[in-house]
Amino acid sequence: AALAMSIKFVGVLASAFAWHLLLRGQGIRFPYWQSTVTAFLIGRFIGTFLPSTIGLDGYTLYEAGKYSNQWRRVITAKGLEKFIGLTGLLLGILCTLPFGYSVIVDVTAGKEGAAPMLAGAIALVCAGISGVVVLGLVKPGLMLWLLGIFGKVLPSRIKKEVENFSSAVSAYRGQTKLLMMTLFAKVITHFTTAVVYYFTALAIGVATAQFWLIVFGSNIQILGTLFSPTIAGEGAREALQALLLEKQLGGVAQAVLSGALGFIAAEAATMWGGAFLWTRK
Repeated sequence: AALAMSIKFVGVLASAFAWHLLLRGQGIRFPYWQSTVTAFLIGRFIGTFLPSTIGLDGYTLYEAGKYSNQWRRVITAKGLEKFIGLTGLLLGILCTLPFGYSVIVDVTAGKEGAAPMLAGAIALVCAGISGVVVLGLVKPGLMLWLLGIFGKVLPSRIKKEVENFSSAVSAYRGQTKLLMMTLFAKVITHFTTAVVYYFTALAIGVATAQFWLIVFGSNIQILGTLFSPTIAGEGAREALQALLLEKQLGGVAQAVLSGALGFIAAEAATMWGGAFLWTRK
């Protein structure tokens, strides 16, 4: 349990560093430890009582905008952070897919030929979205050119998202190294969050827990939780963990408990951010 809390805190520091880099790319510089990290801890504390990542995103956006008085730049940084954050998670799913294929086999048990098709669909979606984002980060001009070609046939919602992404990246023109560092930090963020559930499985006595299978299944669970309307993902996290990792963890009860304990471990690592909310000047 202590290892679960520790690895989660490493992920929080990595995510805060990604936000720190994006602000720096906009010419906004705050002290990393005194401002960025404590703002993240406050945001996570508030986010415990709100759906998805609304609390964390809302507070870090508010604080950076208020104290820099550069709202347009901060909003640009936050918009790009969401794209890069999702890409970091999808890259984690893609990289762990070969090691976690057994999870897909278990989920599709009884449906002949479903496992390879589902694995292929996951790989295609993750590689496709990640490839587009990475291309946009490295060659934003090429992204705008492609948008001009395919813009007329793209659904309006997708076209709007691509336009938002392109405009955000254009504000970082010539800062490819900074953007790649940000993406790497986000990969670390989501990978360490998935690793938390391996340690919580060990903590409840699942001696047969296999590292890569649990990390892969937990990555997909994290993706589902991000889009969950429940408070801090409660309920959705445990349900998805049971759906994906029931056989790997020895039953529904163990899967639900490992998911719930993962949430508790994560909050234990960051809930004391509330103290900064009340005491920090």
